[in-house]
Amino acid sequence: MTKNPVFVLSDTLAVEALQKMVLGKFRHLPVVENGEVIALLDIAKCLYDAIAGRLEGRLKGKAIAAAVES
Repeated sequence: MTKNPVFVLSDTLAVEALQKMVLGKFRHLPVVENGEVIALLDIAKCLYDAIAGRLEGRLKGKAIAAAVES
């Protein structure tokens, strides 16, 4: 068993989880809630969520800018 395993909480952002996986050089990361593992994240899923979140933020920003200009 790994001493002091790296994990994230259920409210951790996908970008933060992805960063932990990249820095730790691993592809899976446990999600912990109330001291129990409730899920296991996959690096591909976190990367997809991080990209989708950034894209959504940019699209919202463009919509706001267009509304202000109108």
